[in-house]
Amino acid sequence: MVNILKQRRKRLRTRKETLLKKLHKIAILCDVDVAFFLRVRETGRIITFNSLDVESWPPSRGEMKCVYPIPQNFLPQDIEAKFGKIS
Repeated sequence: MVNILKQRRKRLRTRKETLLKKLHKIAILCDVDVAFFLRVRETGRIITFNSLDVESWPPSRGEMKCVYPIPQNFLPQDIEAKFGKIS
């Protein structure tokens, strides 16, 4: 049981680091602003990444509703429909 928890935490740490590297890279190479939020269900810990160091970024949901074109919001089922289920 303890070994499984250690493996899960190590996997989370590795994938989190990979995601952060990719987010930083896409922000630089594609000239886009990135905001990323990750909440660990087990602990409730929140991890964020913002490609801009300003208080106005990321915008709130209310602010995003006033933007055109309308922002795309993806849910897990949208990703699974496009790329298939993760096994």
